[in-house]
Amino acid sequence: MTESSDKKLKAIAETHRFREMDPVDLLRTFAAVIAELKRRGIARSINNPVADYTEWLVAESLGLELAGNSTSGYDAVAEDGTRYQVKGRRIGAETKSIQLSALRNLERRQFDYLIGVVFEPDFTIRHAALMSHEVVLEYAKYNAHTNSHILYLKPSVLEDKRVQDLREKLNDFTQDYGSPPKTDGGRSGADLTATVATRDVWENLDFSGAFVDMPYRDRFTVEEFDRISRGFIPESMDDKWFVFYEDSTLFIHRSWTGLLMYRVQFDQSQDGVHVARAEIRDEYRGHDIHLKALPWVIRALILGQHAAKH
Repeated sequence: MTESSDKKLKAIAETHRFREMDPVDLLRTFAAVIAELKRRGIARSINNPVADYTEWLVAESLGLELAGNSTSGYDAVAEDGTRYQVKGRRIGAETKSIQLSALRNLERRQFDYLIGVVFEPDFTIRHAALMSHEVVLEYAKYNAHTNSHILYLKPSVLEDKRVQDLREKLNDFTQDYGSPPKTDGGRSGADLTATVATRDVWENLDFSGAFVDMPYRDRFTVEEFDRISRGFIPESMDDKWFVFYEDSTLFIHRSWTGLLMYRVQFDQSQDGVHVARAEIRDEYRGHDIHLKALPWVIRALILGQHAAKH
């Protein structure tokens, strides 16, 4: 426990006279706090609030939607269908481990990214890291006793260039929480008409893997297709896609890993341009979220339209 964290907790205890309370009153205070956290939508159960608080904090900070309590394998999902597993750990005077809770069925690839957050005893953020499923596979160790994988947020993980440090983003949210909501300030498709993406402007593109057809069809005006053919170049870690058009095919990659996710071919006719064929990586064809992500990337991300047209 850090000295500042210890002082904060002692100050709260003195303010509320915890030492004068008997054990039952302390437990009732704890129950009242949990009830208030539930009322605010921060806690979703009456259990240890660390997990619920971490999921809420990450979802609110990154603009994600929390999955239902019965959802297996991931905790939150982005508008584009990206799935996030969220793990939280609060260290204490007795327990200083930075081990995240068990990762089960890791080989099934039920999430795209993992976000691990380690808190000080007073819930100050010590570590907050985002990493792809591929990176998790490299560092997580299988534990036969629990039939799960274990991951520690140790320096070698945190210093990996493929791991994103989210401390500033999460801390900014906690400081601003309760203030009037900020406008999105996102980029619309019209803002990028002067930029043309080509395969040469992005490093480590991965074209490997098998692809299968997917049932995606859409029609665009000539003006819309002109914007689509210019692709999309990410400007920050929040822009998860890199898209470029080449030889009548739109190539859609994950920007962080370079992995090719979709290939879309177009045909032109008198009434506009339509999708002639769309393909998805074979290992993702059974995931409804990834099937829905493709129209979102084209309509919302590239064209700047708020809702996909069907």
